[in-house]
Amino acid sequence: MKKAYETGPSTAANEIIAREIALQKSEIDLNFAALEKLMVPEYFELSQSFMNRDQVFAMLRRVSESGCRVQPVKMKDARVTFLSPDVATVVYRATQTGTCYSRTFSVDANISTLWVQRDGRWQAEMHSELLAGS
Repeated sequence: MKKAYETGPSTAANEIIAREIALQKSEIDLNFAALEKLMVPEYFELSQSFMNRDQVFAMLRRVSESGCRVQPVKMKDARVTFLSPDVATVVYRATQTGTCYSRTFSVDANISTLWVQRDGRWQAEMHSELLAGS
């Protein structure tokens, strides 16, 4: 089995984590212009189902229009692994709270995102979320 290119703290790893935080924040803020810069056009997500970038945007709009409000993700134990100089994964545990239909909720999940560097900029290519304990 081939070893990962690099793991642990580094300037690039810190940039990946900062972009992951920006990705999550941009989703909460419905900042689609920022999301387009953070995601490759071929982006897809696996959470409750497979969704491409446009489907993710539509889902975010539906959640917002329903009156749901979500707080920023709290990351725990984030780990970045570089598979090559231009491909990295970040994995972490996350807790997210919010309100939906006047009810509060809290979700614990295991999250991973595949980041690729294109034209000197890191962008998310694939994102997955699995409820903790699933």
